[in-house]
Amino acid sequence: MNQGAILGINRLFLSLLVGVALSYSCARSFVHHGPVALAVRESQTLPALYVQWLGVSSWIISYGNDVVVVDPFFSRPSFLSVALSLALPSLFDDFRYNVERINDVLPDLPENTRFVLLGHAHYDHLMDVPYYMKRKSGQNVTYVGSRTARNILSGFKPAGLDFHIAEDQPKIEKGRVRITAFPSDHAPHFFGHKFMSGKVKEPMPSFPRHSGDYLEGRTFIYFIDFLDGNKQVLWRVFVNGAASSPRGAKALQADTTFRMEHAVDIAILCVPGWDKVDHYPNSILQLINPDKVILSHYDDFGSPYKHGEDPTIPGEIKFVPFANYGGFLTRLNELKTKHNYHYDIYQPKTGQCIRFPVSNPVASCER
Repeated sequence: MNQGAILGINRLFLSLLVGVALSYSCARSFVHHGPVALAVRESQTLPALYVQWLGVSSWIISYGNDVVVVDPFFSRPSFLSVALSLALPSLFDDFRYNVERINDVLPDLPENTRFVLLGHAHYDHLMDVPYYMKRKSGQNVTYVGSRTARNILSGFKPAGLDFHIAEDQPKIEKGRVRITAFPSDHAPHFFGHKFMSGKVKEPMPSFPRHSGDYLEGRTFIYFIDFLDGNKQVLWRVFVNGAASSPRGAKALQADTTFRMEHAVDIAILCVPGWDKVDHYPNSILQLINPDKVILSHYDDFGSPYKHGEDPTIPGEIKFVPFANYGGFLTRLNELKTKHNYHYDIYQPKTGQCIRFPVSNPVASCER
């Protein structure tokens, strides 16, 4: 296919994206509610695993004094602004994080944050990270992600960036938590087309000004292992920030030694894109066979964060366009029956924390 045809196809998809964005641009107004109460304060006093969702693929996962933050993203620009920045970059060139919206949800990384995991480098995973770097939020935080993510973040000129490139070394340990990254892939967005694909191969000279500057790079799935004093795994949490194809699970499939080391207690699974790739989520489930499944990334991130949105009550949450949330739930239940999986399914509200083991139904984390 010649370059002109490719440009024409890209314009067509950008036009479609603008149309979709316009249809979702009548977003709810931004209502201040103050920073979200964090469950990590409770986790420091009780021997339990705490998993808290802050919308999109943003998670705070903690056990004792070890905290892992995943994809902190609260600016949530409208889909219209994203589409215009993609389609007309010369006119819309000020695409950056929103301090007011960040401060309204998570002004600082929790104390004792060991790692910030970045599933890939799209704006809805990476955009707000420089805010925390600029504030030096959290002490001794290591960011983990792709070389593309590191090269994009370099454009913000952070001082002393502690970044672990997962392509170079898949394992890293700090405190009593160990991170293991496996390469994966990202489902298409619309009709087999994936926006903002590609890599940033060199450090960016300045901060990104367009949504299209946040190229995907390498996509990773992560295992978070909380360890005891003898380096034995107490809890294993699996996280994927993007629906993946069977090809995306090949590296994980090949490492039988790692998979046999400890069962997966919690699997956090991305919902959007599940019906745009073959065999998801079973291509993952058959490898990790988790005890619990928690759904993720299904709220409308083109609107400001709203605390307490509930997917289990009709009309109580605005889902991300084309997520087909109900279809994913049906698929999970069908797979559970067909393959005799034993997982329980959790559908968290925004801001909700789930404590494991669930031994006290009135614990503050579970309210």
